[in-house]
Amino acid sequence: LTLNAESFVEEVEKNPQIKMVAKAYGKEYHRRVVSARPPYAPWPNDVRVPFAEYDELVASMSKTAAVFIGMQALSRLSNTSWRGMRQSRRQQVDKLSEEVLQGKSAVIQDHTGKVFRIVSVVALHLEHENGYLFAQVGKLSEKGLSATCELPGAKHEHGQLVEDALDQLLTTKLAALQGCVEIEHLTARLLEKMSEEYNVLTRYRRTIC
Repeated sequence: LTLNAESFVEEVEKNPQIKMVAKAYGKEYHRRVVSARPPYAPWPNDVRVPFAEYDELVASMSKTAAVFIGMQALSRLSNTSWRGMRQSRRQQVDKLSEEVLQGKSAVIQDHTGKVFRIVSVVALHLEHENGYLFAQVGKLSEKGLSATCELPGAKHEHGQLVEDALDQLLTTKLAALQGCVEIEHLTARLLEKMSEEYNVLTRYRRTIC
């Protein structure tokens, strides 16, 4: 494949929306290249740039670009497989669309035509030298207190790299530990399954620090 850079730029300039997405993609890819360094990521090479898959880039783009991409994906999906959908299904789609518009969810369409909801989370695996593991054992919400046992974490927000999300976690939910945590390495995990809430294939990306 040979791409004429000048012709490409000329064509992109003709469409403001494509120009916006192209600039957002290029900006996020560049951020991944210059920020890829231990302990937050392996060094980049000619084959792979860490955390630079398409869905990872979209999830960290500006809200404007991510909303445009998400609504295009949902529009594509609603025009094909969701025709004649039941009222309950329409409500699920409307709810997901509203979350995309609010910047709370990211949705993409991959190169095969599949539509995915993207959830990116950073979690902290904090272990004492005596072997004790720091864990979250409960959640407090409007519905009350519920028991849980998981690593403390937080969702990525628009424009955040992994280290940004981790810094936010350590300055908010885990402020008492700020300055006491040493990051040794990261582990990235990927899980794809249907979301029970939205009935949409969801790609869960979890980075454990």
